[in-house]
Formats: sequence, C-alpha cells, structure tokens
Amino acid sequence: MVDTLKSYKPTLYFRIIKWLQPKDGWITCNTDGASKGNEGQSAYGFCLRDSSGDLIYAVAQILRIVTNMEAEAKRVLKALKYCIRKKLNQV
Repeated sequence: MVDTLKSYKPTLYFRIIKWLQPKDGWITCNTDGASKGNEGQSAYGFCLRDSSGDLIYAVAQILRIVTNMEAEAKRVLKALKYCIRKKLNQV
C-alpha cells in the first residue's frame, strides 16, 4: 500500500474565476450560502458593487440549522429583497 501511495499522482482541476466589471449604471451582486453539515449551522452573505468596483453594501448573517440549499436560497432572496427595497433595478 505504501508503494502504491508513493507513486500516486492525483489529477488536479482548476478554473480561474474573476470579478467582471458591469456596464456603467449597473451593479453586481455576489452571493454565497453555506451549511456546516447538511442540515447544520448555516450562514449567508452577499455584496453589491458598482461599475467602478466600489462596495455599495455587504451583509452576512448566521442562520438556524438548515440545509445548504436553504442557505443558498435565503441568500438570493435576501439580496433580491434588498435591491427591491433600495430600488436597485439594474443588477
């Protein structure tokens, strides 16, 4: 087994992800939701940036014990509600 592990070479995959600047007058909304376990202690966050890359708003919140899908859905819902409340239509 040791000889097998010594010669083991995993295949690594990667993808470069970068922030893309929106057109003038538009903003971007980056979001994330996560769960420690499925169900587990969860949290979400999102941030809004203008076309210059300047931060407009950011928030993160701990949730109750939920699944990762619930945390992901909650982050989108909260971001959309914030944008509607602030009349941010070009997101």
